[in-house]
Amino acid sequence: MTKIVLDSSLVAKWYLRDESDIHIADTIVGDYLTDTIQIYFPPLVIYEIGNILFTASLLKRITKSDGEKSFNNFIQHPFEYKNPIYTNVLKLAYQFIITFYDAAYIALAKDLNCPFYTGDEKLYKKVKNDLSFVYSLKEY
Repeated sequence: MTKIVLDSSLVAKWYLRDESDIHIADTIVGDYLTDTIQIYFPPLVIYEIGNILFTASLLKRITKSDGEKSFNNFIQHPFEYKNPIYTNVLKLAYQFIITFYDAAYIALAKDLNCPFYTGDEKLYKKVKNDLSFVYSLKEY
């Protein structure tokens, strides 16, 4: 089974159906459900997904009820949650001038020696030339 790290921008596509590239995000879910891949996250993803769904409901992209169902769906999956080496997170944040949150996903993938996929094109463009294990969702 292949290990991968995903970020919250990619996970959001599982629940916000007005996002771009949802068919690729759905393929990842399918691979996870058939045990082709094991998905890893830093624990902060729970807070990020909660906030994404909360904000989407405030903006009327989804209903409050759909946000709650989506959040419950997400936290019920037995994903692997691991903390990255925190000093490496800060180094990556400084190196690429990215948020500590974004750096946490990248650091975890580096720690696990596995691919990291993001739905955030700005983040991808900032790091792609220096980090060969970072991929855009479109490259899945």
